[in-house]
Amino acid sequence: MTMNQSVEQRAARRAKLADRIGKVVVAACGVFLIALTVAIGAFLLVKGSGTFTIFGHSIGEFLFSSQWAPTDSASS
Repeated sequence: MTMNQSVEQRAARRAKLADRIGKVVVAACGVFLIALTVAIGAFLLVKGSGTFTIFGHSIGEFLFSSQWAPTDSASS
């Protein structure tokens, strides 16, 4: 094995390692973004469910009603 081959092999191993590290970082960021999106959705679902359970509004009323009543009679 000559000196050039050894240097080339080390460079190739470093390139493969850098490629693997890059793939792991990108995958971890992707998983983090998916988890963050799910966490935001769960937070909104939990915090917003009181509108339907406590105040007795229906989903149809929430989505399709043209009336805005931010102060509900049940919250007084």
